[in-house]
Amino acid sequence: MNSNSSWPRHIWWILGIASLVTLGLWLRPSAWFIPQWDAILIGAAFIAFLVNFPIPVGQVQINFAHAISFTLGVALGPGAAGLSILIGHVIGETYHGIRDNYRSEKPLDLWREIKSWTLSLSRQLLSISGGFAVFLLLKGSPLVITKQPPSILSATGLGITFTLLFIALHWLDHLLFDSSKALASEFRIPLVVTFVPVPF
Repeated sequence: MNSNSSWPRHIWWILGIASLVTLGLWLRPSAWFIPQWDAILIGAAFIAFLVNFPIPVGQVQINFAHAISFTLGVALGPGAAGLSILIGHVIGETYHGIRDNYRSEKPLDLWREIKSWTLSLSRQLLSISGGFAVFLLLKGSPLVITKQPPSILSATGLGITFTLLFIALHWLDHLLFDSSKALASEFRIPLVVTFVPVPF
């Protein structure tokens, strides 16, 4: 088997490692990480709830978890947003897997569940990380530091970058791991979903 046909099998864990490395970079003090654990854990609880109420789009499930991470990121910085995503997804996906295993007559395919969870987490973490990288590049700063709303330019950069990355990763997920061909019409809903909850 040549590399062109085998590399898609490994993309899920490559994205997972990239997500965790990116999150680690945001947790440095120089990246304005402020460990306000009450807000982080409340955000994680909301994300865990939203993970269990996704919207089916084709064979892929999407959710509004980024509405919480957007808000936390603008308020406290990308480190707080990333931690909420990680904690919320772990709790939410664990509950989701246990619930589905209890309801299903078929045994749980743990390996498939891990891949699905990793892709979902990566889509959220990498998209929000890319968005906030552009946000900071355009002189945006968390509200906890500036005490002022972000500029239109930095907010727009955040929203557009997040949306492009989210849709690209959603498409990659669909293309590599679904048997059906990715159709442009199936990405209209996630495109709307990514734009709707922008909190500015």
